[in-house]
Amino acid sequence: NWEQVTGFVALSDTQRRLTMTARPQLLGGNMLVIKPGVDMPQESLPKIPGRVLYCSSPDSGLIHLCHIWPKVKEAVPHATIRVTYLAQKWVENTRWQQDVRGIQALELEEWFRDPSVIVGQSHNIRSEQQQAELHAMPMDPYNMGDGAHMLAGMECAAAGDALLYSTCEGLPEIFGQAADFLELPINEDDWGRHVCDILLNEERKAEMQQRAYQWALTQPWSRWEEQWLQLVNGTWPRQAAT
Repeated sequence: NWEQVTGFVALSDTQRRLTMTARPQLLGGNMLVIKPGVDMPQESLPKIPGRVLYCSSPDSGLIHLCHIWPKVKEAVPHATIRVTYLAQKWVENTRWQQDVRGIQALELEEWFRDPSVIVGQSHNIRSEQQQAELHAMPMDPYNMGDGAHMLAGMECAAAGDALLYSTCEGLPEIFGQAADFLELPINEDDWGRHVCDILLNEERKAEMQQRAYQWALTQPWSRWEEQWLQLVNGTWPRQAAT
């Protein structure tokens, strides 16, 4: 019941604008932006050569990685992709829907049988992020996202992953120079070429990983700690500085 909402927090100015457009009933409400932060990992695990990570909702672009994967495997035979976020459960719950998501669920169900596609909830997502070489997010969500993908992206940056993202929602605003971006609409041929190039081009991969890691060092939670603590403690914070 939106009438009971006393305030709304967005993780980016872009997300705030999109939410206000999609839900005009919030226009008279109190909606502010508090940017996310990230804790740097305490462990350092070796990266698995050719490992790609997808850790967002399956309906936020995983189908594009499914479509390009045969070409990726042809060019990079040792490539593997780790898919988390309860993807199997999402497929089970969605495969009967009479819409585009139901069709995608059936495609993903078949793809998950590929031995190079490692699916299942991780008990330690930070370890998965540490071991990945590339975090790929070809996002074009069926529904407007909640911004949780931004938190996953920040953790992947802190883990030293190369970041390859679409220009969807607030991704360019949050990640700026930390990631390489491919414009919407999604062009799967372009995505396939860039994924292969990053996995095979050691110089590009190392530069992207270092760039993401150095950026993450500048994004501690302490930058917005005051506003988040006020929110948790039940006091609606003043507008956070950007």
